[in-house]
Amino acid sequence: MFAVEVRDHIMIAHSFRGAVFGPAQALHGATFVVDAAFMAETLDANGIVIDIGRAHEALKASLAVSTIAISTTCWTSKASTPRPNS
Repeated sequence: MFAVEVRDHIMIAHSFRGAVFGPAQALHGATFVVDAAFMAETLDANGIVIDIGRAHEALKASLAVSTIAISTTCWTSKASTPRPNS
């Protein structure tokens, strides 16, 4: 098995509503490190699993979609929490 791994990070900002969340009710952020591994059982004719530039582009594209999903999930996880105007 052969693999190419790339790493990037994503920063998010969010807040929670309700006294149960204490200080987390204020806007705060978090940074997540994300690793992606691209694996192949064999190498191509040039001895490559994936071009590392393309691997990194794929990770960045995935993080962009994940950011939207995280934002949507945070705002829709509670029925009583209204979603902000976009």
